[in-house]
Amino acid sequence: MVNLSLIGCRKCRSLPPLQQLPKLRELYIEGMHEVQHLGDGLPFPSLEMLKFEDMPAWKEWSFSISIGVEESRSQFPCLRELSLRGCPNLITVSPLRLPSLQKLYLEECEEVVLKSIVGVTSLTSLEVVDIRGLSQLEEALVQSLVALESLVFEKCNQLMALWQNGGEVAQKNNLVRLQRLRVASCPQLVSFGEELHDEGLPCINLQELYIRDCENFVCFPKAGVPHMLRLCHHLKH
Repeated sequence: MVNLSLIGCRKCRSLPPLQQLPKLRELYIEGMHEVQHLGDGLPFPSLEMLKFEDMPAWKEWSFSISIGVEESRSQFPCLRELSLRGCPNLITVSPLRLPSLQKLYLEECEEVVLKSIVGVTSLTSLEVVDIRGLSQLEEALVQSLVALESLVFEKCNQLMALWQNGGEVAQKNNLVRLQRLRVASCPQLVSFGEELHDEGLPCINLQELYIRDCENFVCFPKAGVPHMLRLCHHLKH
């Protein structure tokens, strides 16, 4: 079996023994309202797409690491796409080492889920929607986003800046491939960088910039916007 979907099993408290499916490539789990813990029996050596949706009771996603096993070992070495939607109580997550991840989508989750994602140097698309506790991207995550092309923030009510210091990010060539930046309905956002008068956007190849319904946004970088920018929207309602 290479594809598996489990949808609307509201009374199930655990998953079947999926570790018996080493060739599984796509796994979609939705509406398992009684599941609280996941992790035993993983990793999946062939999994490429993993999606969770509407998991209100899910609290813990953990992986046991045996003594002598390298910390850099990935639970999902081939995973290209990861999506979590409607997992508001997921507060305990073991570090997720995802060396092949290209697309990450998080909606209605705690910031701890985003913090658990490490070593995503292949990530090209990151979209975060309604992430509680997120005030800015952590420096360790930003440093790994060397391949990122699209970055989207929506409905992140505590977001105040996108990163700490745009100048430092630029010097380290982080976000150098970013082409699309979209920020919508983030009412506490003040500026791109944590420093109000950041020197400039670190995204030298940015082609599309979209800001909407961010009523406290007050400051563009001193150096303006990248010269390659084709579309720029700054809307307030």
